[in-house]
Amino acid sequence: MNLDFFTVLSDFDLAIIAAYLILSCLIGIYLKKQASKNLNSYFVSGKNLPWWLLGTSMVATTLSIDTPIVVISWIRDPGIWKNWFWWSFLFTHCIIIFYFSRYWRRVGVLTDNELIEHRYSGKESLFLRYFKAFYFSIFFNLIISAWIISAFIKIFTVILGDISYALLFVSTMIAIFYTTLSGIRGVMLNDFIQYFIAFAGSIILAFAVINSDIIGGFSNYFQLVKDLPTDKTSFFPGLFNMDDFLTFLAYVSVVWWTSHNADGGGYIIQRLCTAKSEKDGVLGTIWFILNHYVLRLIPWLFIGFASLLIFKESNNID
Repeated sequence: MNLDFFTVLSDFDLAIIAAYLILSCLIGIYLKKQASKNLNSYFVSGKNLPWWLLGTSMVATTLSIDTPIVVISWIRDPGIWKNWFWWSFLFTHCIIIFYFSRYWRRVGVLTDNELIEHRYSGKESLFLRYFKAFYFSIFFNLIISAWIISAFIKIFTVILGDISYALLFVSTMIAIFYTTLSGIRGVMLNDFIQYFIAFAGSIILAFAVINSDIIGGFSNYFQLVKDLPTDKTSFFPGLFNMDDFLTFLAYVSVVWWTSHNADGGGYIIQRLCTAKSEKDGVLGTIWFILNHYVLRLIPWLFIGFASLLIFKESNNID
């Protein structure tokens, strides 16, 4: 599909995109002086950030371009219960509220990797710290970046055509620009803006889809959803559907505590280390959980069930 970028988007669309990209750069430039004072300012922003910024930045970091699409695809096949793959981490995040959120702030490290040399001793601890830094910064992050970039290209090629590659390059360069310039504070402020843009977009899409001619408004929507197969709308798989039920049991009993980020993961820990107090770390984590598991999920559920009503069931949708 070869579409002209400037014919697909209106002048108003282009103005919104340009304004957002310029704002991201300006945040980086504005915070450059503060971030460059010392390592403490760059990595933990002087440990003076409030709970609402911590929590919003946490949930924004868990939201990539493909996240709502994956959630919706699981609603379609095999059913909404599949989301226990990430709902099960609620157990981890509750532990963070009552334990880790206080101690990551108290331990005084700049990164979670630094804790290794506090916890262990000798040359082995230094080797482990270097190995973990190399492994996660190179191999692990390359895998994550690859699937997000793949999703970006797949989604925007449908909308905009081949210009998507240029858009990927520009947006990546801008992200690198403000991240390098402004440190963790600039990242978190941009996270804050990005999250509410994405959240608003989900709500607008949900209203647009449900009020479309195919569905005909909310009253008709709820009636149509009642007629959907129960295996799509049930939050738990059937006990006699052995494969699905065993998968569900693996999620809620094993996966969440065996994960590499069972202590919250580097991105959550890094934000906890910026809290201006232990109380802010706790409140920020609570705000993160409320957004992560409840608020942002609601419009995705509406859209997911609507997709079943509009496109029916199909095994061929990518």
